[in-house]
Amino acid sequence: EIEQGEMEISNIGPVEPDVAQYTTLLLKTITNSSYYIPRELYDASIIQLDYALFFLPRNEFIFRASGVVFEIVEFEKPIVALTHPIFEQIFEEVGAIGYLCNTVEEMAAILRNLSQQPSEQHDEFIQNLKRYKERISTAAVALDLQEQMKKYLL
Repeated sequence: EIEQGEMEISNIGPVEPDVAQYTTLLLKTITNSSYYIPRELYDASIIQLDYALFFLPRNEFIFRASGVVFEIVEFEKPIVALTHPIFEQIFEEVGAIGYLCNTVEEMAAILRNLSQQPSEQHDEFIQNLKRYKERISTAAVALDLQEQMKKYLL
């Protein structure tokens, strides 16, 4: 078990009802009375994270990505997540950007380890996030589109 003070886990935004039952003294909630928090507070809160936790159900966000996935790429925050197709695709394209777990228990074990010692792979995760960020940049997508159009228009 993780002792209070060893780690702080933040929920940025509203706590969904199905998650609220699992809140503990370790969970810091950054929210306000409305569903959305101001962008400045949201961004500042993400910047403070060491890792982003994802509990996305495997069958959700299949043909579209959650916006927060792009935000962790933008802010170069490694993940501890349940295995999900969007993360599997990113791992295939650029390598590991954190830890993929099959169960919540595996996630808890990773968090316990991280609370006791920093990951030796952290810098690698950041480099892979930077590579993925470049790969999905507007300039890279525009260049790819231009190349694809040349194939069909010439």
